Amino acid sequence: MPTPANSATERRDRALADSVSLVHPGTADHEILESSNTAIVQGIREKRWTATEVLNAFVKRALVAQGETNCLTEGRPSNIAIAFSATVAEAHARARSLDEHFAQTGTVVGSLHGLPVSIKDMIHIRSVHTTLGLTSHLSEPPHTSSAAIVAALEHLGAIVPYVKTNVPQLLLSFECNNAVFGRTKNPYNPAHTSGGSSGGEGALIAFRGSALGIGTDIGGSLRIPAGYCGIYSLKPSSVKGSTWPTEGIARLGEGFEGLVSVVGPMCASAEDLQMVWVEVGRVLSLEDWRRDGSETASDKDLAYTLHKERLENEFGIPDLPARKPIDYGSLRPLDLVSVRQSSRPIRIGVYHTDGFVHTTPACYRAMEETISALRTKYSDAQIQLVPLPKEDVRAVEAMEIFVGLTSAAKYRHLSHPHLSPDALEPTLHVPVYVSRLPAFLRALISFVLVYILRETDFAVLGRATGGKSAEEYFKWVQRRETFRREWRERVWQGYDLDAIIAPIQATPALPHGGAQKLSLMSISTAMYNVLDYPIACLPVTRVDAAKDSHFHPPTATEGYERESQVWSKWANDGELAKCSRLVKKEVYRVYDANKMQGLPVGLQVITPPGKEERAIGIMRMVDDALADVKVRGGQWVDSLTEEKKVGFGNW
Repeated sequence: MPTPANSATERRDRALADSVSLVHPGTADHEILESSNTAIVQGIREKRWTATEVLNAFVKRALVAQGETNCLTEGRPSNIAIAFSATVAEAHARARSLDEHFAQTGTVVGSLHGLPVSIKDMIHIRSVHTTLGLTSHLSEPPHTSSAAIVAALEHLGAIVPYVKTNVPQLLLSFECNNAVFGRTKNPYNPAHTSGGSSGGEGALIAFRGSALGIGTDIGGSLRIPAGYCGIYSLKPSSVKGSTWPTEGIARLGEGFEGLVSVVGPMCASAEDLQMVWVEVGRVLSLEDWRRDGSETASDKDLAYTLHKERLENEFGIPDLPARKPIDYGSLRPLDLVSVRQSSRPIRIGVYHTDGFVHTTPACYRAMEETISALRTKYSDAQIQLVPLPKEDVRAVEAMEIFVGLTSAAKYRHLSHPHLSPDALEPTLHVPVYVSRLPAFLRALISFVLVYILRETDFAVLGRATGGKSAEEYFKWVQRRETFRREWRERVWQGYDLDAIIAPIQATPALPHGGAQKLSLMSISTAMYNVLDYPIACLPVTRVDAAKDSHFHPPTATEGYERESQVWSKWANDGELAKCSRLVKKEVYRVYDANKMQGLPVGLQVITPPGKEERAIGIMRMVDDALADVKVRGGQWVDSLTEEKKVGFGNW
């Protein structure tokens, strides 16, 4: 499908063309892009490069990413971000001001000094237009203020705005396509999607076109693109004091509070993910405020309040602190085990399937490789792995609540008045149009599913969709609360768990259009929005056609004895046998290990509400147990150069 031609894409393309003349070859480009974000800032401190040189290095990668994946929205000429009134020099002016500050003071502005940060095109930036990929939003003026998270990033020295990234229509699909900017492609295979709704972010960061990105999540939007594109992400819970502020985030469904969208980071490495989470958290919790010891007690109190008020005004937040202090101990889970008086190890629940969507061989192998790596790296005194059955995961019940809540207004709270004049994307036809069927037709479909097709779980989800009265909606909210309490008691307390490891989805990145009949595949991520748990994601492996066919096992004679055992376990897994046969049929219409060769496969690490630092800490344990990310996952072919490469982030 060609990229749409309209005023927004024309502005973006002119801006991209103009940016080429502003970017000069840099001798340190490769070293900058290969460095962690902490190392990049340290390089500025050590005068090995400047903020301007860092910006130029990432701009060049962003240009390549845009050409390969169509991941960006409108562009500001010098730094590829959206704005109507941008000048060619604006981004470089920000970088120059950072360089001048450093030259004059010998200190960086903050811990993100000089890092270009990409922003999902639903988060407002001062003087920049937010389109959400909707034609109806193109005529709206640029915003007069930035979102709180953007202001916090600028406060820490980041180069924001840098770029804004593409999103799916109405932010509903886990494919990334809209009528304004078109379709974003997977960075490893242009025939497949980058995921959604933070799909532009996933593609850009995989290309190392951004130092870090900011996305949102209400059903999997930070996690699915991370899994599809082979990067890291963190979905916080919405528990007060645990998440980043949402002031300044565009809201299509204003007033809907059945599920809460959260803001989180997306990065190229586990180290970068932890770094930005901690540094932004230090500012939002006012932990970064320090008294120099010269004031009296009274003066210290006054200084604190003045600092607090200044940041409240700067960020547009009514009251700080907006986050609880960082739980540094939970970032070091193994050290916690060693200093606890009890001999209890870290207990991690594992499951290979949500019990509804049949997990494909590649994703099943990713789980098995992770379990094996953990058992090899850590002793029984350090970790215990606990299998979780479908009956306790209860994914279908969670998805029932998700569908019941989100369809309560038949999705009109999203489509009206925003959608017109755009046609509804095909990937949204099933959830939207089924919710608008007359009740008797939905009842008939349910009858067929239960009594003819023997698809009870599918029927449960079908009955949940459709419009609801206020009283009915309140009952669904109450069901959500009851479900959360029961899940906590049955799983977290019943199994005495610290975390859970599970597939992000049942398949690697779908081919374009694959989500049209597989919208329910989001069950594996959406269930944790219902439960409101924090989740850290990481890349584990890549699809290997020799190992991951669903038709036949790999052979021991080819050196795949271990993989053959994993395949046999997949083929005979009783939990997979409980999955929906109808959904399985559609899954294997699109799953093809040969066509998916080299696509990333990731996992999610889930923790209880408010335990974001634990999610990061245990994710990093998993990351350390696996092969180094630079060689992890086997071979893939760079579509740009046709070179054979290994690992993640090796562009």
